[in-house]
Amino acid sequence: MGLGVLLIPLLGIRVDLEATLFEDLLLTRQVDLLQAGGSLLLQGLFFTTCYRPLVFLGVDPVGAAASGLPLRTLKLAMAGITAL
Repeated sequence: MGLGVLLIPLLGIRVDLEATLFEDLLLTRQVDLLQAGGSLLLQGLFFTTCYRPLVFLGVDPVGAAASGLPLRTLKLAMAGITAL
């Protein structure tokens, strides 16, 4: 979240930050709803395809590493989904 707050002025994005952070529904546009729906679809797809490896990684990281799961890729994907 901190990275996003720093990137807003650097990229020249015009957004009301308080309305975005504290959910002012009157400022929601159709594009915002489409972006939220797209990210929800992407997250759902990610979690349905990677559910078992993510549970295995969360419960037994040593066993997941020994079984050959791409731990770095899964962790980066989780960080990306969280940022999205």
